[in-house]
Amino acid sequence: MHFITEQEIQQKHRQTPLETFYVSAESRLTPGARQYLLDHQIKILSGKESDAASTSNLGDTRLAEATLQATFQLLTLELQAAALKAQAIDLKVAQRIFKLAELPAAIEQGEELEDFEEESECDWSQLTTADLVTPQGKILIKLQRSQVYAQFLMARVTDKQRQQVTHLIQLIEREKEQLIGANE
Repeated sequence: MHFITEQEIQQKHRQTPLETFYVSAESRLTPGARQYLLDHQIKILSGKESDAASTSNLGDTRLAEATLQATFQLLTLELQAAALKAQAIDLKVAQRIFKLAELPAAIEQGEELEDFEEESECDWSQLTTADLVTPQGKILIKLQRSQVYAQFLMARVTDKQRQQVTHLIQLIEREKEQLIGANE
């Protein structure tokens, strides 16, 4: 039998803030550990509650991983769709967008991205009706939707991936600006 001490819990709580603490059937809390959990309003689950909760957490983890993977795929598909629409208007734009469509998979796999240009802050401007009624309107919508998917990923990826996704968002923004500029 293992006795869980206050120091063990403090260390875990420092590493990752705890909302719930699971005590297995083979473990017990020391009085100090129990008091620490109560003082910090950390819910204590034990025995069968713990088994049910860890099964639930496993399901939550799988769901989060599946959502992350699906979002990377949706981002890729949205960029590919934008590139296909761009082919009818400008082949060079289409080629650049197809190149952007390769980046989400590379970011997901943790690859180093080559030829990543540093950009200044994007302005995150919303598309206007005037932008959307142009021949490039459908492309602009798909690029905007791609940025929304990328923003969704920002909160769910590693720091390195977050930097890469930020660069991808900036590159998409540049494509949008060039398409809007082509209308003027």
